[in-house]
Amino acid sequence: MNFDLTQEQQMIKKTIKEFADKVVAPGAIDRDRTNEFPKEIFKQLSDMGMMGLPFDEKYGGAALTRQVSLS
Repeated sequence: MNFDLTQEQQMIKKTIKEFADKVVAPGAIDRDRTNEFPKEIFKQLSDMGMMGLPFDEKYGGAALTRQVSLS
């Protein structure tokens, strides 16, 4: 059995990692301290098509079932 990530999964991992570094990390400590929910970040993820990754295609998702570690 091959446990290597597919090219698509590698691309998703890279995209999410870059997004997390550039968008999520800055201000994360302040959001934690103020218990702020970052709606704008979730909107950006949604616009990128990342919020539906684990959901079945019949529900508009990508049906990706394998979890990808960002490390």
